[in-house]
Amino acid sequence: MALLFRVAGFLLRRAGVPLMPFVLAVALGGNLERSFRQALSLSDGVPARLMPGGIAALFLGLSGILVLMTTPAPAWPRRGPAPVRDRRDRTATKTGRAR
Repeated sequence: MALLFRVAGFLLRRAGVPLMPFVLAVALGGNLERSFRQALSLSDGVPARLMPGGIAALFLGLSGILVLMTTPAPAWPRRGPAPVRDRRDRTATKTGRAR
């Protein structure tokens, strides 16, 4: 089992994937799941009761946006590098206007 995790860690590091999120998931995953199950049992299994107001929905939406923004680069299509503008194309006068 340790060899399996060693090989997985080596491959992830070789691919450039940060390992800290995996360490946090292993350390906090059990407690998070237990707390979520407890919250669902207190709300009679209805997840909508976990967000009683607009503030909770706002923070949930913001966290979802942050998760989408931090997805790995291949998930977002790239259009290529931005064109580099040459400053010599425009010559500014003392008034700041282009000639």
